[in-house]
Amino acid sequence: MCLFVQANLNEDHPLASAIQQSHIPVMIGDSTHHYTWFSDNISDQNILWHNGSTFGFSSYLALNKEQSIGVVLLSNYCFGSASMVDEYLDAIFKFITKKDLYPLMPLDPVGNKILEAMMQR
Repeated sequence: MCLFVQANLNEDHPLASAIQQSHIPVMIGDSTHHYTWFSDNISDQNILWHNGSTFGFSSYLALNKEQSIGVVLLSNYCFGSASMVDEYLDAIFKFITKKDLYPLMPLDPVGNKILEAMMQR
């Protein structure tokens, strides 16, 4: 997954021209979509993301191209939903926006330090 993040963030990567095509927004009706990605604005920053889950596993990948930051969350915990990953994403959202939207599960100390270091770049 880290190699995939690097390929998405590095415009000099051999696959960059193909990968960058999926980052271009496409108007569908009244809303903007991306091929294979969802897009959100957090703290005035555009974040491309995608997630997935199956019984026993959850995943989430987010890219902030402006800051060259990629976040990958992989979990071997899932009972038919991405609830554990959602709790971590809520904690990341709270960390970035300083808004307390839901009762959140705090990130572990190592994960919190990694996230703080990435956001300070």
